[in-house]
Amino acid sequence: MDQKYYLVIFDLIVCLLFQVRCLAPPVGLRAYAISPNAFRVKWIDKYRNSKRSTQFTLRYRNIPGEDQYKYLNTTKVEVKRLNVITSNGSYEFSVKAVRGRKESEWSDPVKNTLDSEVAVGPPRGLKIKDSSPTSIKIKWRRPKTKRNLISGYRVTWKMLGNKISNVKQTTLRSLLISKLKPSSTYIIKVQAMDKAEELSEPTKISFRTKRKVVIRAPTNFTVEVYGSTVSRVRGKQG
Repeated sequence: MDQKYYLVIFDLIVCLLFQVRCLAPPVGLRAYAISPNAFRVKWIDKYRNSKRSTQFTLRYRNIPGEDQYKYLNTTKVEVKRLNVITSNGSYEFSVKAVRGRKESEWSDPVKNTLDSEVAVGPPRGLKIKDSSPTSIKIKWRRPKTKRNLISGYRVTWKMLGNKISNVKQTTLRSLLISKLKPSSTYIIKVQAMDKAEELSEPTKISFRTKRKVVIRAPTNFTVEVYGSTVSRVRGKQG
């Protein structure tokens, strides 16, 4: 038996002797380049169904070149934007779970490379093309990315102050958003999506819908008829 096998057995014995439940490291660690100097990193918590919260420590370094790791603590299973200094370089990532004094082993490392031609950039030129009190039409331009990398776009909108967002995906570069509330401010976000369904950084815009104008019908009107001809219609605007 090799040394690694004996170390595993020793760790199991320690857990049993001290009645400590050993934590398993997170699984499914993945890192995506989202810009020439940023990654998106996510993983799966093996204890996500537990009532106890789990904290995570992410470590990363530039390879080759950096012997020392940089560390980031988080309570989430995703770091949506991890900025790094060295552009167009390779990085190594690993993560571990932490609960109080208990810590898991580091997960198996993953590597990825920053490349400005690989990362899908945000849509450009987002603007309102047409609007009414209850609908708006938005349009945007393609990101500065190779055309064959983009599979579609994800549009998210919500009324200012509202926690609920509406989401729609499209392969076009325009979208008609309906069933809006008049005289209300909305936050609209558009993201490009690659073939792996990873999203770019968002392009945002805020817009206030038009006020709904109500024309009231006249009230208290009378019609005077002489023979078969209507000679006078009188009324009062309500």
